[in-house]
Amino acid sequence: MIARKWVCSKEGFKRTTSNEEDGSQRQERSITRCGCKAFLRVKLDKTSNTWVVANLELTHNHALTDTHQRFFIPAHRTIAEGEKAEIQSLYQTGIKQSQMYEHLAHQAGGYNRLPFTKKDLYNYTYAYRQSQIGDGDANSARSFLEGIASKEPDFYSAYKTDEDGHLECLFWSDSTSRLDYACFGDVVAFDSTYKTNKYNLPFVVLIGVNHHHQTIVFGSGLLNVETEEAYTWLLQAFHDAMNNKSPVSVVTDGDRAMRNAINTVFPNANHRLCSWHLARNAKQHINNSAALQAFHKLMNDIQTRDQFEEKWNSMIEDFHLQENEWLRKMHTDRAMWAEAYLRGKFWAEIRSTQRCEGTHAYMKRSLQEKASLVDFIKQFHKKLDGMRHSESQEDYITQQKKPPSAGTVLPHIERHAASIYTRTSFQKVMSRLKQEGYLFQSYCWESIEHQLRTYTLETSQNRTARWEVTFDATSVSIRCTCLEFETVGLPCEHTFHIMKVARLKEIPQNLISLRWTKIAKSNTRPTYYSLHDPNDVTEVVRYGALTSRCNNLCYIASRSDEGYRQFNAGLDMLTQQMHHLHASDLSYNDEET
Repeated sequence: MIARKWVCSKEGFKRTTSNEEDGSQRQERSITRCGCKAFLRVKLDKTSNTWVVANLELTHNHALTDTHQRFFIPAHRTIAEGEKAEIQSLYQTGIKQSQMYEHLAHQAGGYNRLPFTKKDLYNYTYAYRQSQIGDGDANSARSFLEGIASKEPDFYSAYKTDEDGHLECLFWSDSTSRLDYACFGDVVAFDSTYKTNKYNLPFVVLIGVNHHHQTIVFGSGLLNVETEEAYTWLLQAFHDAMNNKSPVSVVTDGDRAMRNAINTVFPNANHRLCSWHLARNAKQHINNSAALQAFHKLMNDIQTRDQFEEKWNSMIEDFHLQENEWLRKMHTDRAMWAEAYLRGKFWAEIRSTQRCEGTHAYMKRSLQEKASLVDFIKQFHKKLDGMRHSESQEDYITQQKKPPSAGTVLPHIERHAASIYTRTSFQKVMSRLKQEGYLFQSYCWESIEHQLRTYTLETSQNRTARWEVTFDATSVSIRCTCLEFETVGLPCEHTFHIMKVARLKEIPQNLISLRWTKIAKSNTRPTYYSLHDPNDVTEVVRYGALTSRCNNLCYIASRSDEGYRQFNAGLDMLTQQMHHLHASDLSYNDEET
């Protein structure tokens, strides 16, 4: 290059477009050019090897733009590399463009201090998103997951296409999810009501509960259609990812295609219908409020099958519901929703798919609507990282903080419980232990030969309720007919009463479920991985760390004029040094390649 010329943004005149020539009704852009002659031309002086001004015209034929409005001129608008990095970081977190612009303006000290417009930001985020997608959205999503799997051995992904090669189903589960399933995969809940991606594909999240009683994600999937075949494929992919380990129990919203798929892939699993969906449907099909209350009691409170059938028949007769078709169907399916039929099967306190919906709501707060598939997956895993951080926080509290005494009549049992259970599990155990005080023993039968004692317990709160609790002195084990431990995995108040009678100092081993204890994950090795290219991760982490440190420094410098002046001077010097360092790195890399 030996010469260069700069002209005014209003140089020349607007070019005639085809729309004007053919009479098109489409609205034309405003006219900005007015033939201004102002310009600057420089050329290279070969003798001195310096640039010199060759021609200069300073006269404009129009009013000049105010200084504070100069960034509205396209030639003056630019997004610096640092701002691009921050925009990328905000975009990956799921922040909307309008919120990004507001944040950046606040950071710059006002909208008039931003060297670009909101449209520039929209254009940049669109270009960035397109650069991430590449060969098409579905192919990009598949390639993205396959790329992660090639770097992370324990990452699992699978997909299914139709005859034309279009994506039908997509499933993935990262190493942490697979590890969690190995520890807590006894109960799985899922539904597919969430649709927030670009194509409104149903998003399926398979969730469970960890030892802190927090929601955890075992796997995720996107379906093109909500058919039995699609659900069967998804559950089979999930089964394969979990080394063919089936859950003990599954909770769903009752969708027929989903139910059939569960019966196909997990034929031996207990299947529970979501209590929340059931209660909502009951309100639609039972008009009498007293009858509705009776149905809720049948669903949640009645614990024996004989009592259930008796109360059911009474409800039908008393409220003249013999012709209610919905209730007939529900009675046929009672083994999937009535407490009396579900009791004794393990559910880990999951009664509904609201944990799934809660996860969806948590995700929706920052996932961008109409996001591409790749963006959706990335943003989902960023929120998933947040959920997992909560588990780490609970791990710390459980390991480092000792719960205060609950002041129960069984201090040895209380101390033992505090030593083995996580904080949340301990709180639940203590609430049961405190209920022990309302119980009294009405009968005791003893087998001296087998060292067995069977106690009949009653409560002052309900004189019609009775439970039988058996204590085996040989094996030091306790079993109760309420089946609370078999259903929830925590000892009931009835077993605590027998511990008091037998003067036990510790909770019997047969009443300790490993999944609720501090050592629930002790036999597993956590694997951490981020859904980004490793090189990008390093850069993102460095950028985040520097931004965090700079925020505090900026605050201190902004508190005085002198601090502001010195900080700006230091920034100018550091910026030059970093540009020089970056240029040196690029030069070195070019030589290496």
